[in-house]
Amino acid sequence: MRPVLDNEAIMAIRDQYSVWTGLSYTTPPLVSTSLGGCFDCVPVLDLLGSYEGFSFSGNVLSLDPDVSFMKNM
Repeated sequence: MRPVLDNEAIMAIRDQYSVWTGLSYTTPPLVSTSLGGCFDCVPVLDLLGSYEGFSFSGNVLSLDPDVSFMKNM
């Protein structure tokens, strides 16, 4: 099978970065809340090395809210 574009013939392994963070708060005695987040990035250009071949680049931001109710504590 022939690639659609000439630079698709060689796939490149790209840098990838992830950052995770989160906060949690408990209101005694019943409720606990939290909020987490994640940012994933595959940049267009590598930080180290050269740009050789074809790859897909992009960014993803994810948020993870949570509310928990406690019983019999």
